Amino acid sequence: MRNATRALFAFVLAFGLGTNANAQTAADTVQITFQVDLSDAIDKNVFVPSTDMAEIRGSFNGFAAGADPLVRVGTSGVYATTIGLAKGDTVEYKFWGSPAPVGWENDITTETPNFTANRDYIVPTADATIDPIPFNKEFVAVGGTAKYRITFQVDMGVAALNEGTFDQDGDDFVVVAGDCKPDSISGCLNGWSTTADTLLQDFFNPNLYAKTIEVDNFPIPATGDRPNIGYKYVIGTTPGTAPAGWESVADRILELPTTGEGTDGFIEVTVDPVFYNNVDDSQIFTTEETIIFEVDLRPAYYYVADNGGLPSDTQTGGSSGSDVTGVALNGPAAGRAQSNDTGISDWADWGNTLSQIPARNFKDDGTQGDVTAGDSIWTQTFTYAAGTPKTIVGKFGANGFDNESGFGGDTSFDLGTAADGNGRVRAYFGAVRQSDGTYTDLNGPSVAGGAARPVYDPYLVISGDSMSVTVVRRGGTATAIEPGAGAPNGAFVLTGASPNPSNGVTRFSYELVRAGDVQLSVFDMQGREVARLFDGTQGVGTYDVSFDASALAAGVYLYRLAAGGEVATSQLVVVR
Repeated sequence: MRNATRALFAFVLAFGLGTNANAQTAADTVQITFQVDLSDAIDKNVFVPSTDMAEIRGSFNGFAAGADPLVRVGTSGVYATTIGLAKGDTVEYKFWGSPAPVGWENDITTETPNFTANRDYIVPTADATIDPIPFNKEFVAVGGTAKYRITFQVDMGVAALNEGTFDQDGDDFVVVAGDCKPDSISGCLNGWSTTADTLLQDFFNPNLYAKTIEVDNFPIPATGDRPNIGYKYVIGTTPGTAPAGWESVADRILELPTTGEGTDGFIEVTVDPVFYNNVDDSQIFTTEETIIFEVDLRPAYYYVADNGGLPSDTQTGGSSGSDVTGVALNGPAAGRAQSNDTGISDWADWGNTLSQIPARNFKDDGTQGDVTAGDSIWTQTFTYAAGTPKTIVGKFGANGFDNESGFGGDTSFDLGTAADGNGRVRAYFGAVRQSDGTYTDLNGPSVAGGAARPVYDPYLVISGDSMSVTVVRRGGTATAIEPGAGAPNGAFVLTGASPNPSNGVTRFSYELVRAGDVQLSVFDMQGREVARLFDGTQGVGTYDVSFDASALAAGVYLYRLAAGGEVATSQLVVVR
């Protein structure tokens, strides 16, 4: 250590560094000065010297909070304290800082056989000062701004050569559109503009398109989260006009570093190339496929019954109607179908305009692939050309309005699995199937500019693994299809549970209109079966099945009756 630095430490130690009140005073005790460098946390506004504090906690003080605070060395980022320790002892310790983003250091990895998550130190036979040790944690800058030079890249080969949605030899072009997340400060990238940033075709790889964009004064989140950008690639046909098609994927997220500035102050970031829509050759249909879409519209009917009308349109905040008159599918799932008469434009205008496009509207009258008329399962048949992605997104709208989920809450349809199976895709209105195959019912529609609301949550039960959905009728009994939502096929009528709520024995009553296999079960709200009350064949008639709920914890459960190809589910409340 340089003499000037040693002199500084001597001065600081003499006039302000704390000492361990419990330090040994015998001849075998030496004074050890520990130092930690918090410059990184200070530079990134995570640690503020005027208000925040640092400590050393170790085996010598029982890892106790407040026992050995550290004192800042001058105006540097170094904090130190002196502790009396026995010669030859091996001690363990870690540095700690407040506020929470600092906290404990990360576990310390050593190459010694005796691995320890703490720092270790063998006490020498003479007083010593340990060189400043960088606090062992990577910090993300809090607040302030940064400058980025970002290169975006997308491979359009599959879209051009296999899907036929991009004309490389014509006038088609591809842009990148996006903005800051999570702060969503307008214009941080380009304000989701579909005309501002056109990518250029690579001379050596004609399938690759790229552009470098400079983003100045990027806001760094004040939460300690890593700054990021949400973006998508968009196909255009006429410069300066609306796009011909957005990617059929959830917003791409680019996490940005907070260090690494070049000589001009910009942080250089290169985004790895991706396929447009994330679709490579293995993820598209090689032959024409016909897929039948079914949507269980009961949650919309139930919402109307309880609230006197549909939720407001997310786009405008206006009325969606006082009753359910139909349902339409918007987005690429409908726009990419050959039967769709709007061409490559994925998203048609919501509202009455959408409800007037026959190819996007579903029916519950036994046509268009509908199995049973009037059962609240609305249906439409779409035909997809070779080159169509096997996974595609879309969004339902009762009466054609945007009222199924909040903005951007699109459902991911697995067309590939449907084509390999029975050729049908089943959806549940208000239950958004995400790209990973799980469902959520919490992203309900919102008024214009407002937050999403879980408006259909009372009518949908998501299984514990989030992979399946059950439609229920809140606060009462449920037949196969509720009155007002279409008539049941007639296999049975589930008349309910009594008493309900219950703190003991409950009786479930139902009437079978047709003989057949019957299964009656009780589930918890995570979708786990807690009791199977009947599983067998029963004839036409009225049945009462008793169930002792005394062993169950208090809460809400579901009882489910399956018979004649129909299923009905309702709630049982257990009290104590």
